[in-house]
Amino acid sequence: MGDEEKYKWCRQSYLLAARLHNLRLRHGDLCYRNFLLKDGELYIFDLEGIRFVPFAFLAMREIYDMFKSSLKYIDVEVALDFFELYLANLKYGAFTKKITTKYLMKKIRNDGFI
Repeated sequence: MGDEEKYKWCRQSYLLAARLHNLRLRHGDLCYRNFLLKDGELYIFDLEGIRFVPFAFLAMREIYDMFKSSLKYIDVEVALDFFELYLANLKYGAFTKKITTKYLMKKIRNDGFI
């Protein structure tokens, strides 16, 4: 798979994560080994750990894990752009988006990614 394709599918995975989180669902293990590319479509599978989360911020750890997983395929700057895309597609309030951004950026800095 070429870089352009990796970019395309990583971007799509962030959009799928936003759709899942908009439904207040937490996958439980949202990383790239749990995505399937078939016939030009991207699917999430391994759903036995999926849970309803009453508060949006409970999915924050999951998007951080996905961010780390995406670094195998794309660089940090692109992953950060995709995180912004993820936030733009969340149907959460400004406060929750602010908390999510603050949490992720703190984890990224503390773990030495930026």
